[in-house]
Order: sequence, then C-alpha cells, then structure tokens
Amino acid sequence: MSREERVGQRFVLVSMMIEGIYPALVHVGSLAFPPIWFAAMCTMLSAIVHCALVIYRGRWNFTWKLFWPWVGMTLFVPVIPAIFIFLGTRLSTGINTTLLLQTELLAAIIVFSFIIREKLPLRQYVGAAFVLIGTLLVLFQGTLELRTGDLLILLGVSFYPWGNICAKKLLKTLDPFQTMFLRASLGGILLLLVSCIVEGSPFVPLSMQGPFWIIPTYALVVLVGSKLLWYAGLRYLPILKATSMIVAFPIVGFFVAAVFLHEIPTMFQIAGFVSTVCGLFLLTRV
Repeated sequence: MSREERVGQRFVLVSMMIEGIYPALVHVGSLAFPPIWFAAMCTMLSAIVHCALVIYRGRWNFTWKLFWPWVGMTLFVPVIPAIFIFLGTRLSTGINTTLLLQTELLAAIIVFSFIIREKLPLRQYVGAAFVLIGTLLVLFQGTLELRTGDLLILLGVSFYPWGNICAKKLLKTLDPFQTMFLRASLGGILLLLVSCIVEGSPFVPLSMQGPFWIIPTYALVVLVGSKLLWYAGLRYLPILKATSMIVAFPIVGFFVAAVFLHEIPTMFQIAGFVSTVCGLFLLTRV
C-alpha cells in the first residue's frame, strides 16, 4: 500500500467516526423542523464556511469543463438523497436510519459490478451478502411489511455512488475545499427551492420552538469536518474502497442512537447490526 493510500485511509476512518452521529442528528432535526428546510439550512451554513476556507487558501481551479460533474455531484449527494433520507427518517427510527444508510455499499457494488463492469474479488461479494442480510433483517423486522420511511432512506442512499463518481472527476482538478464549496453552495440553493415548493415559506420554521443548536452542529461537524475528511481520503483511494470504509459508521451510530435517543434495539436490529459488521469486516479488513 502506498503512502498516499495510507493517508487516505486515515482521513476516511476519522470521517467514519464523525458520521456515526449523523443519523441521530438527522433524526432529531427532521422531527423538530420541516426536513427539507432543515437540510437546506445546514447545507447553506456549511457553504458559507467552505467559501471562507476557499478564500483563505486563495486557490480556485474551477473551469467550466467541470460544470456537469459539479451538477451531478450536487444532485446525487446533497440534494436528492437528502430529500429522501430526511423525509424517511421522520417515519423511521434512529437505529434503522443508521443501519440502512450503510446500503450505500450495496448500491456501489451494483453500480461498479453490473453497470461499470469493474471486477471485484470474491471476498467483497461475500461481505456484501452479509450486509444485504443485515439490511433485510432491519427492513422486515420479522414481518412481510415494509415501512415507507425505510424505503425512502434506501431510495436516497442509492444515488450516492453516482455522486461519488462525479466528485472523483472534480477532485482530479480541485482540492476538497473547492469541491465542498461547489457542492454545498448549489446544493443549499436547490434544497431551499424544493423546501419553498413542498413545505411553504422558508421563514415559518424560524418561529418554531426547536433545538436550533442542531443546525450549526450538523453543518459544522458533519457537513464541514466529516465531508472535508471524506473528500481528502477519496482523493487518494478508489471509490469502492473508500465507500467500504465509510459505511462502517453503523458501529458508532448504533451506539449513539441507543444511548442518546434512548432507543432500545430489537432482536432483528441487533441481528442486522451483527451481520452488517461481519460484512464490513470482510469488505475492509479494518
């Protein structure tokens, strides 16, 4: 393994630890505020911070040949997935949100194996099978009924691989700071427009009695800190390898949801968690 890959792994592992609190923050914020408005405010606040970082560094390498990768990354990471995931978590639980978000890896394997035709080792298919079993245990909970919230989360996660492909193209020219500013600025504007259409006036939530501290917390810790570490790691690692590492966050998120959201995990959630961890171990050996 090269020195660059080792550095990339460290960045992604720290990002994974931070991502563990992401499902809990999203779950609480989406219950307290209109979910798309909440996503828009957090994204726009992170855009301001990223803009300041880009100005401070004094570098700007963007050219208009990167326009479509920029649009693709924005649509398939902070916009479309956020709409489905933030709406879905209101109808689900923090633990379910944590465990279902790791299906990003399954989506990545489907895209790279069957659409892009990238050959993968047998170990990754076996690991993916364990992740799939864990997902099914969480989804069905011993019944044949599927909850709308869980399906919305799965639908949102399925867009992530395409966004990461676009981000990888941008990172060949731009650094993570510029990439995150482009993603957050356009993403925040689009999310706010969708919120105005679907949820009404953007000023109504300002009169609500909600935990407003959760907006800067999510924006600065997750959308700035974690995402900068993620893109810094993605710059040095293959997409599938980086994705395989970042989806280990259910290990942290499961604990956070149980302790801070006071959710008691069911036997099916515990079984799904164990199966997921086994699959992630096979996929990453980290």
